Amino acid sequence: MYGCCGQLSLLVLYLAALITHELSHVFFADLFCFRLTGLEILPFGGVIHLQGSLEEEPGAEFVTALAGPVNNLCLAGVTVLCITAGVVPVALAGHFVQANLTVGLFNLLPALPLDGGRALRAFLTRRRGFQQATYFVSNLGRRLAVLLVPLGVVVFSQGAALVGGALCLAGGFLFSRNQPGPLAWRTWRQLVGKRRRWYKRGLWAGDIVMVTDDILLGEVARRLAPDRFHILYVLDRTGHIVGIVTEHELNAAILERGPDVPVAAICHVG
Repeated sequence: MYGCCGQLSLLVLYLAALITHELSHVFFADLFCFRLTGLEILPFGGVIHLQGSLEEEPGAEFVTALAGPVNNLCLAGVTVLCITAGVVPVALAGHFVQANLTVGLFNLLPALPLDGGRALRAFLTRRRGFQQATYFVSNLGRRLAVLLVPLGVVVFSQGAALVGGALCLAGGFLFSRNQPGPLAWRTWRQLVGKRRRWYKRGLWAGDIVMVTDDILLGEVARRLAPDRFHILYVLDRTGHIVGIVTEHELNAAILERGPDVPVAAICHVG
C-alpha cells in the first residue's frame, strides 16, 4: 500500500510540474495577445493551442517558449531553499524538485517541438529567416535524437529500465517530429498565414532587401523574417536596379508558380 501511495504521489508531483510548465506558456502567450483555445498534457510535456501562430512572431515565441522551463527551474530552486530551511518534508519536496528539473531540462533540449528548439529557432529567424532557422534546428534535433536512443539502451542495460525506456521513447519522438515533411508543412503554413495577416493589420515594420536577378523565389523567402514586411530591390550583375518586388508579390508567385522561379521573372519597374 505504501509503495502504491508513493508512486501515486510521484505521478501527482510530475503532473503538477507539467501543468505549471504549460500555464507559464499560456500566461506569456496571453501577454502577446495569443488566446488559448485548448491544452493537452502529454508524457513529455504538453501542447497549447492558440488563436494564431507563435511561429510567426519570433520575439513572442522566444519568450513564451522559455517561460515553461524557466518556471520549472525556479520552482525547483525555491523548493530546495524550503528544504534547506526545514519548512517542507524532505522526501516529498525532493521528488517535486526532481520532477521540475526533469520537465524543465528536457524541454530545454535544442530540438523541435521542445521549448529549447522553439527558442533557438526564434533567435535564428531574425538572422537566417524562418525556413533556414527551422531546418537548422531540425537537423540538430535529429542528431540529438540519434544520440538519445543508444544512451537509453545503455541506461536500460545498467538496470534503470524506466529511465532508459524514457530516453529511447524521447529519441524516437524527437526523430519523428524533425523530419523534412512536417517541416515543409510548417513553412507552407507560415507563408500562407503571413499573407492572411496582412489584411488584418494597418501597420507593419518593414525592411528593404537587395537581391540579384537570378536568385530563386524560394531562396529569398527562406531568408525573410516572418514578423516584418519586405520590399526587394532586384539588381543585375552590374549592380543596377532592374526592378522591385514586394513580399506580397513574392509569396503570391511562390504559391502560384512554385519556389524555383528566378526573381527576375516577377520583378517590375517602379
